[in-house]
Amino acid sequence: MSLFAFLPFLFADETPRNVFELQMMSLENHGITLQYERLAAPPRISVLTALGFRLSGGHDYDVVEMDYGVEGRLWLVGKAPFVTFSDRTMIGPYLGVRFDTGLTHVSADGHSLGGNIRLAESGNLGIRVVFFKLLEVTPSLGFGLHTDFDPRGRLSPWTRPELVKLGLTMGALF
Repeated sequence: MSLFAFLPFLFADETPRNVFELQMMSLENHGITLQYERLAAPPRISVLTALGFRLSGGHDYDVVEMDYGVEGRLWLVGKAPFVTFSDRTMIGPYLGVRFDTGLTHVSADGHSLGGNIRLAESGNLGIRVVFFKLLEVTPSLGFGLHTDFDPRGRLSPWTRPELVKLGLTMGALF
């Protein structure tokens, strides 16, 4: 397959219905989060799923985290300057509602120290910028609630607000 096989897409007028992206903030936290978004109810509604994994800790302990998230987005405009798709799509400003869950496990010297289950919900405002009809950058700002549960029931749940949630993704439309 030629390196330039995607060039006809750059000049086609076909509207993309999918986005595959990397959450850049996850790289800063020693992890990786991949997201897939699909235009569910054209031209205004899309659904995003996210799967993340993170290894952290220090010399004395290890922390393993796995996350899953789902977000519904309402695209306010669906158009952007310098991008000419035949229909409205997942570009420009959006409002989103997101639900995340995560599992955390802490161990030291091969012995389990415990873990937690995390549930979070947030509202997000973002804007997707598209380059060459293929590459996307999407910064977002959100707020919400974050609750931690002890799966063994030894500690009571702890809920706290998340006043500022920053997001930044980069990916490809197709």
